[in-house]
Amino acid sequence: MFDQIELIDGVISIVDNSPSEPMEQELKPINLSMKHFSTSVGKDGDYKLNVALGSGHNLTWRGNIGIAPFHSSGFLEVENIRVHRFWGYADEHVPYTLVNTLLGVEGQYDFSMAGESPTLTISNTTVTLDDIKLGTNKTDDPFLGINNITIGPLDFDLTKQKLDINRLIINEIALNVNRSAEGELLILSPLSKMDENAPVTTDKNTLPASQSNTESNTKAKPFQWRVGELSINNSRIDVTDNVPAMPANIAISDINTQISGLSQDLSKKLDFAVSYILQD
Repeated sequence: MFDQIELIDGVISIVDNSPSEPMEQELKPINLSMKHFSTSVGKDGDYKLNVALGSGHNLTWRGNIGIAPFHSSGFLEVENIRVHRFWGYADEHVPYTLVNTLLGVEGQYDFSMAGESPTLTISNTTVTLDDIKLGTNKTDDPFLGINNITIGPLDFDLTKQKLDINRLIINEIALNVNRSAEGELLILSPLSKMDENAPVTTDKNTLPASQSNTESNTKAKPFQWRVGELSINNSRIDVTDNVPAMPANIAISDINTQISGLSQDLSKKLDFAVSYILQD
């Protein structure tokens, strides 16, 4: 057993050439404190980790880890992680380009592999996405902007297959819809290109009988989810239609929507309210 292990002002430089465009990341400073580290059965240690991914972009974790069997619980806080910096890994598989998004996470977790199957619970956790910008490609102006999305507080239980979100709040959506003179919606053009390049999938009927029967006889536990309140605030849609000889411009502003009681049971009646202003 080690009574204490510390890493102060560490640096990790990462270069990944596997995406179409090489990814470079530098993590600094890295500060790690480990007390009572042990690989003995039933022995836990208390640890702290702080990693900076640039000014104001931090990951902080504190909690405990046990090695035999592996289990961990603790508190995780992520501040202003630039998700778009990692978009190169998804770029070839997603039709749109994430121009900008800052991710924040704050909450508690408990993970264990002590039983027959892994268990994971996430509790009192809030996820935030700020300054979201989505474009059809890397050069054109973004067609979608969202000032902020707040998800939570939320609770998740892997064993029970249950997700409970208290609130989902989306603030200041700005959507630009442009219809070309040929009648094509420009925001849908990336989807058609993805369909053309999509690989041919194997027909399920061509699978071996034993594999097909196994899949049909396996029934996954139904996933349960609930969103207590969905709120969309102060949003706007601008439509430009270039089909007429004189292009038409339509603006719908001050869009506000509230929906309560969303869940996997879509047969339930929902409380719903919406307001907007259609501008001339």
